[in-house]
Amino acid sequence: MKLLELLAPAKNLSGGKKAINYGADAVYIGADRFGARKQAGNSLPDIAALIGYAHLYRSKVYITLNTLFYQEELEDVHKLIVELYNIGADALIIQDVAILEMDLPPIPIHASTQMHNSDLLKIKFWEENGFKRVVLARELLPSEISTIRANTNIELECFIHGALCVCYSGQCYLSEYIGGRSANRGMCAQPCRLPYNLLDKNKQKIIENKHLLSLKDMNRAEYLSGLIHAGVSSFKIEGRLKDEPYITNVVSYYRQLLDDFMTGNNGGYKKASIGNTLVSFMPDVEKTFNRGYIPYFIDEHSSGLANFDTPKSLGKYIGKVDKIQQNAFHLNTTETIINGDGLCWITGEGLLDGSNVDSVDGNWIKKTNNHTPAVGTEVFRNYDHAFISMLGNDKATRRIKCTFLLEESPGGFVLRLTDEQNNQTTIDFPLQKELARNPESAQQNIINQLKKSGDSIFVVDQVFLNLDNDYFFPISALNAMRRKAFEYHERFLLQSYTPVRIEYKKNRTKYPLHPVDFRLNVTNPLAEQFYRDRGAETDKLFLEEPVNWKGKIIFTSKYCLRRELNSCLKKNHGKNAQDPFYLSYNDYLFRLQFDCGKCCMHLIAE
Repeated sequence: MKLLELLAPAKNLSGGKKAINYGADAVYIGADRFGARKQAGNSLPDIAALIGYAHLYRSKVYITLNTLFYQEELEDVHKLIVELYNIGADALIIQDVAILEMDLPPIPIHASTQMHNSDLLKIKFWEENGFKRVVLARELLPSEISTIRANTNIELECFIHGALCVCYSGQCYLSEYIGGRSANRGMCAQPCRLPYNLLDKNKQKIIENKHLLSLKDMNRAEYLSGLIHAGVSSFKIEGRLKDEPYITNVVSYYRQLLDDFMTGNNGGYKKASIGNTLVSFMPDVEKTFNRGYIPYFIDEHSSGLANFDTPKSLGKYIGKVDKIQQNAFHLNTTETIINGDGLCWITGEGLLDGSNVDSVDGNWIKKTNNHTPAVGTEVFRNYDHAFISMLGNDKATRRIKCTFLLEESPGGFVLRLTDEQNNQTTIDFPLQKELARNPESAQQNIINQLKKSGDSIFVVDQVFLNLDNDYFFPISALNAMRRKAFEYHERFLLQSYTPVRIEYKKNRTKYPLHPVDFRLNVTNPLAEQFYRDRGAETDKLFLEEPVNWKGKIIFTSKYCLRRELNSCLKKNHGKNAQDPFYLSYNDYLFRLQFDCGKCCMHLIAE
């Protein structure tokens, strides 16, 4: 039986609970320091509360310690790791190998995608050095994942939904170069979302003021089956900065897809937690934040990856403008538009424009500004007021299926609760036995009362009676028995949960990739020690050393502007568009270098 894990982001305690409620088998959350989303830090008490809540459902909580550390921070990092271990965190997601040189408690370590996990040899190296899981590079094809699975035993986690970095994770220095804000220190300013100019070899503009590096968002819903068969066991949703409606909608959406897959595969797969949630809405990921969706390198030659016009959310396409009046425009759409909706469109000049809906009559929308979409313009709804309100009003509770068995005891009765994981707890109830005057209704009364779930985390599937006689039970007594059984079993679930613990053993396996340079992301002596002990040349490894970035690779991307512009050198029509090309932003100039052998693009500081 293979376990499948749906892994959701948690911005904070509330968002983490929301993710668990709507079906996440695990969540990842940042502590107050050292996470790659600096704005999404959380206190230890909040993390402890989330851990307790998650463990009731056998869901896990992973902590993101996936930034690089400076020497003066190492002591605090180690202290934090010990504290996280003590409150029951299930694993650490890390980037800095300095952690592997510390005296670690036996907590599992996951290799963050920031470690650029795209090469089989490198992933085998992480496995040999004690990692329990590797978060795969987003750019890997299913066939490449299959090869990794066939040659390793390490757990494989991959992204399936959310925002995309244009470059290989952990290998981008653009934010640091332009604004002094290091992505590897959790402070990415997202310069890839800025407008750039594309220049020819004579530095003349070919494309002006377009978002040439701004990728659309990932959606791999149609490809889950292929990823599962390729060997992925954990499916990750991006979004530690996203709001709770996003979490509610997206987690519910993928929960249903994974459940449908498991139902259709004859019991060969099982979800990695317990409990189910019935929601009152139909999840629709197009109705929450998205820049347009792409599966992103599910096949070798992906194109149409970027949205040159805007880096902002478009939402869901709803129709085209077919009529215009002086103060209103008409949409040809089957969607119902209401006051409070937000609409947007791309103008004929290639600019994002939009309007809040303050007054609507059928499909006629009254203008709220001086901008009117032309006839034929495609219109998107980037804020669906009714849908977002529905998500906010949904009060679904994740419930654990269980059965009750009521039996007699010498001093009264025994109520045994068995949950869907076959955990059992038993409570004795001393109660005077009184024969029922109406045996048939008495039995039904017992079943009806014990089947109620109230506001508990349980749902009672069946009630079994093993009684020598038909007894009368006051409703108050049955309610008390049920409540106490729920309370006792909930305490049992929390107290009996044992996080996986792994003793980290240092390994001196030789680092397999060469040559090495500052892109190993070494920022402290412990990280340097790690690589030196494993045979890597350590000269000029330190990330702080390349103060002069001129001529250095700022990032490497599987996304290729040549391919995006239909000028791929592997195809005949691309040979007329000769190198070099440049990107410019304000006073910054970058040369584009295309490695067609590896099918990737380098951005080099000029």
